[in-house]
Amino acid sequence: MGRAPRPATIIEQALSIARGEPLIASDGSACSAGQTLCVHGDNASSVAAVQRIARP
Repeated sequence: MGRAPRPATIIEQALSIARGEPLIASDGSACSAGQTLCVHGDNASSVAAVQRIARP
């Protein structure tokens, strides 16, 4: 099982989606821009990241 992403990583990915930029996968490769963001809220880091994303 992998580690939960850092809040900064979640926020960077969310901003990339909002700007229509390619996303960077965990292996460093670029992939198509996403249209949605799914954050698993089963840890405190995810909740903190979503709160920061929601407040511009």
